[in-house]
Amino acid sequence: MLVEPLLRPAREVPAFTLVELTAHMRRLLAERGEPLAPAWPEIAAERLRTGELDGWVAEEAGRPVALVLFSRREHRAYGHLHVEAKEARVPLSRRLTLHALHHMDPAILRADLGTTGLSEVEDRELGGALTQTPGFEVVERHGLLRTLQLDEPPRTPELPPGYEFLPISAAPLDALDALDRRAFRGGADESLVADSPEGNRRVLERILSGELGRFLPEASAAVARGEELVAFLLTTEESARAGVFADLAVDPAHRRRGIAGALLQQGLRALLALGYGSARLWVTASNTPARELYRRVGFERERTAFIFRWRKPR
Repeated sequence: MLVEPLLRPAREVPAFTLVELTAHMRRLLAERGEPLAPAWPEIAAERLRTGELDGWVAEEAGRPVALVLFSRREHRAYGHLHVEAKEARVPLSRRLTLHALHHMDPAILRADLGTTGLSEVEDRELGGALTQTPGFEVVERHGLLRTLQLDEPPRTPELPPGYEFLPISAAPLDALDALDRRAFRGGADESLVADSPEGNRRVLERILSGELGRFLPEASAAVARGEELVAFLLTTEESARAGVFADLAVDPAHRRRGIAGALLQQGLRALLALGYGSARLWVTASNTPARELYRRVGFERERTAFIFRWRKPR
């Protein structure tokens, strides 16, 4: 007889089990270009044990087979589902996700959930299952790759007259934050990571501090026109051989002038000079202008991932 997995609050699970699960999650995220700091598994496990992170673990015959965790920020939650089960993976994923949402703080109005451990086919099947529940939608994301070779270097970047490159250290965090929010307001990626000024600033702080992978100032840059900051690129390290373009923002008033393309070329040339063999980034599938820009610069689609978004029904 088939026995359904036991769902246990993460705070009741031994710390070494949580570290093992979060370490597996971190490895899979890094493999697809979403690196986390080396100490993240231990930090996440401790936060799950103390209840600072909401979490549930699914167990089969006493063995952990899946973990879902959420961090809370005001009325929004950011989560991740990691699956190691061998069978009935999609039904387990749906059950664990809905269980976690059912036990979430009633003040949470929206939750975004990513996954690791599921194939693209399973992710699509999970999306179909979750959207049968009121409030769910699926956001498709594409992971893009650009290989780098010394005998075919990226072209020399050219900015329009009146614009100049600046080292990223010359751009204050306040200016980066304000520009980032202007750049994404109303677009396909608005609120993908943060939907408040405080949350957006925190994401930038995490990138710059290396919390989301070692920050590479040499492969990051800003663009200014006079005293005005109009664009920037933030780059982190995925591995010793790959860099990640973590954030690219161009002020809407300065678009369609080749600035984004020039920043990408600048970042690619810097990564090549630093010894990296490739660059990765993520783009929302519905963001057609950004996808076309990346295609022109030489990026190709490598993988697909999904964000399962839930909004509390009114």
